[in-house]
This record gives sequence, C-alpha cells and structure tokens, in this order.
Amino acid sequence: MSIDEFFKYLWTRAFTLEISGTQGSGRRLLVKKIVEKALNEGYRISYVNVSNRNIFPDQRVLTVNFNMAIGINAQKLLELIMNGTYDVMILDNVPRMFFDVELPYRKRWGYVATILSTCLKKTREDKMFITINYRGRQIFGEKMFSNYFTHRVVTERNENRIIVSMIYPLSQKFSIMI
Repeated sequence: MSIDEFFKYLWTRAFTLEISGTQGSGRRLLVKKIVEKALNEGYRISYVNVSNRNIFPDQRVLTVNFNMAIGINAQKLLELIMNGTYDVMILDNVPRMFFDVELPYRKRWGYVATILSTCLKKTREDKMFITINYRGRQIFGEKMFSNYFTHRVVTERNENRIIVSMIYPLSQKFSIMI
C-alpha cells in the first residue's frame, strides 16, 4: 500500500484515525503528508495543538492552541469539536489531553473518552479526525481508547523512511520517504 492508496482508502468515508509511535518515529511527518493531500483536495483542516508544537505553519490550517494546565477545559475542546468549521481535525496528542488536565485521575479517563467518543459521533456528519498518540511498550490507553478509532496505524523510523503499519481494520504496511 502506498501513501496515495492509504489516502484513497481513508477518504472513502468519514474516519477517526489513531497514529501512534514512539518519540521520533514519524507520527507528525505522516500527519503532515496526509494534511498536504487533504489540502490539495480542498479539505478544511483544524489542528488542535495540545502538545505545545506548531507543526503546521501553513495559513490554510487553522491551529488552535490548548494549554490544558492553565484552565482550558474539556468543555471548550468539546465545543470546538461539535461546532468547529473543519472537515478534518487533528488532535495532538492523547497523553497530553490526559496528563495535563487538572482533574482527579479517574475523571481524566472519562474526559479523554468523552473527547474521543464525540469525535467518533461527528463522523456521522462526514467529519474526519486524526489523533496522535504515544506508544511505549504498548499504545497509551490502548485498553480504554482503542474502540474509539475506525482506523489505527503505528509508525516507526527506518533511516530515511517512515514505516507505517496499519493495525486496524486491515493489516497493511507501507513506507514513505522523509
């Protein structure tokens, strides 16, 4: 499967895509490739930056910076997901949404599950979501959050390529040049 075939496969219907990998594995580079293709197809992109990085200097990408630790709460993020003007929303990243929010531990799990289930619900309106996640020995929140994604991939870096392994719903691999 090539990046073009992956893109065509994804864009046959609305989706929630989880892209996970270790630090430096190429997660955000894959997102950039997908966003480039989406922009060329005329999609409106919204990048929700919880990770304190701005990977999209392109003016065509609406970047919304959330600093969970200083009081931006789940309700504001939910409002953006429910009412934002976008075709594709990128949530960067799940662990920051979990660890940076000022809630008791159990409520954090509920908070992230609410965000992800709202994204899944919005796919009924042809909205598409890309969520960046972390993978250590296993994917962060895999037992809790895996059911909120229609598609899941894992990235790893191999010299000048990013190896992308689709783990759900198909088992496919492809690579892209860096």
